[in-house]
Parts: sequence; structure tokens; C-alpha cells
Amino acid sequence: MIDLNISARNIEKAAKHMDLSVDIVTRRIALDLYGRITKKTPVDTGRARANWNLSIGSPDYSIEKTDVKSTGKHKNKTSPPSTPRPKKPKLKRGDGMRIIYITNNLPYISALEYGHSKQAAPHAMVRKSVQEVTGFF
Repeated sequence: MIDLNISARNIEKAAKHMDLSVDIVTRRIALDLYGRITKKTPVDTGRARANWNLSIGSPDYSIEKTDVKSTGKHKNKTSPPSTPRPKKPKLKRGDGMRIIYITNNLPYISALEYGHSKQAAPHAMVRKSVQEVTGFF
């Protein structure tokens, strides 16, 4: 588990600087982070990418069932045919004032994060994304 843990004070400063509410800034951070993580997730069948969840108040441990079989021989490693797409998360007003979770409950997601992929795929999709986002603060 990686905890983003940007301080409320830093978010308040950023919100004031951008003339936005803390709620809006927090929602934007969560959606930006979710987008970065899903885009960096290695794709063979797309199952890992499609199983990122964004939830409010408690972690979402669900697993999206897919029938896609992997050949591991796709010409375009970032978008094989019939790849399940990542979910389009939505955050409503007030969600930015609660704890926002980004989770993936696939048993091999940690292995992908640490570079154990059959492809010459990028790794550290979560750690790199967190570094990019926290770099703004």
C-alpha cells in the first residue's frame, strides 16, 4: 500500500493559489493520479488496467471479470485488440473532503509494480505517478 498523504495544509495553499476550493483541488489530484496510474499499467490482456478502482470512504476490493485471453504477442503492447478499458471514475461535490482510495485487487498487481512482467513493460506505475503528483506540492 502506498499512501499519498499530501498534507491538508499544502492542499489548502494550492487551492488558495488557484482560487479553487479544497474539494475541487483534492478531486483533481485523485483523478489525475488515477489517470497516470492506469496509463502506466502494463498491458497484455488489459485486465490489470481495467481493475483499478477509485472509491470514496473505503477501499473497493472488487475484481472485474474479463474473458480476454493473453497471447503476449501483440504488435502494439500498449493497446492489444479488445482490451478492457479502465473505468471512468466520477467524483461528486464533497468527495474531495473525504478519503479517496485508488486500489487494484488483482493478485499480481504488486508484481507488475515491481517489474515482474513478461513484457518489456514499464514498472512502478504507482510509485512514479505518486512522485509526479507530489512533485507539484
